[in-house]
Amino acid sequence: MADRARAHGIRSSSAFPLRSEGRVIGALTIYSEKPSYFTDEEISLLLSITDNISFALDAISGENKRLKAEEALKRLNEDWNSAWLSVQLI
Repeated sequence: MADRARAHGIRSSSAFPLRSEGRVIGALTIYSEKPSYFTDEEISLLLSITDNISFALDAISGENKRLKAEEALKRLNEDWNSAWLSVQLI
C-alpha cells in the first residue's frame, strides 16, 4: 500500500472518522506530498471539522425521525377522529 501511495506522490495522510448515531460511517482522509505534513494544530482543526460534520449528520437523522413520528401521530389522530365520528353517528 505504501509503495502505491508513493507512486502517486503521497508522502503522508491522515484520516478522521465521520460518525452518525455513534457509529463510524466514513472518514475524511487528507493526503499530502510532503512527509510529516500535518501539525498538531491542523490535526486538531480537522478533528473539530469532522466532529461538526458528525453533529450535523446526527441533527439531520434526528430531524428525519421527528418528521416520521409527526406524520405517524397525524395519521393516528386522523384515525382516532374518524373512529370518534363513527361512534357519535351510531
